[in-house]
Amino acid sequence: MSNNLQSLLKRYFLLQDCRVHHENNKITIQLTRKVDQQLYNRTFYWEYMDAIGNEGQANTLTYQFDNLLQDGERMYEDHPIIRKIMNHFQSSNPFYYGFEKVNTTKRTLLHPYLLLNIKIRYVGITTKEEIISVGLNLINGKIMNNMMELLDNISFHPTISPYCYMISPIIYLESGIKRIEKFCYHYLEQQTYDWAISANHTMRAEMNLVNKIIQDKRLRRKQQENIQARLQPTIICELINGGMLHIRPDMLP
Repeated sequence: MSNNLQSLLKRYFLLQDCRVHHENNKITIQLTRKVDQQLYNRTFYWEYMDAIGNEGQANTLTYQFDNLLQDGERMYEDHPIIRKIMNHFQSSNPFYYGFEKVNTTKRTLLHPYLLLNIKIRYVGITTKEEIISVGLNLINGKIMNNMMELLDNISFHPTISPYCYMISPIIYLESGIKRIEKFCYHYLEQQTYDWAISANHTMRAEMNLVNKIIQDKRLRRKQQENIQARLQPTIICELINGGMLHIRPDMLP
């Protein structure tokens, strides 16, 4: 999970033209002014810089993904910056269309890949979130988890590189999305559900207590609905963003 999060952050900041240094479960980002304004709420600072005719200095930030590291702010799935990035992804860049940058003088085939980044929320007594990144080769049907991590060392461009060519997908987009949905259902089936069992147990206990102490039927029904809304085990899958990427087939496992 940490790897998915690291890859998502790295890719996001690179797409925003930030300078990124990533090693050993730690990422350092030199922000651009635009990203600094979008994510870090320094409106007063930038307004003051504009007023005095100064260019200002965007922040340089370090995030770490290992509790044993001392340098950098600890990053996790529900971090406020992650929530802002998710919102920005969904509102401004829900679907990316790109081509692997290839320096070649030979005709080079690119395969089409569908990428979907998905946030899963497990809601019970508490809420846990995770991000999965799933890729699908639209020629041979191979599905890859941790797709963002696999793309770490691949650069993309909005237009196809010289001498490269692409072929039409054998698997259509709608069918590809259904395949990834099926993969996600299978992924969820493999998870442990102690959290759901615990939430159901707590919900039944509170329902029984309400039945004993509240005599008014309407009030009792209202309290039961509130308990169910608060404790009913629920899994919510939410699309963060996606993309259609054209990549040399030998670049991915």
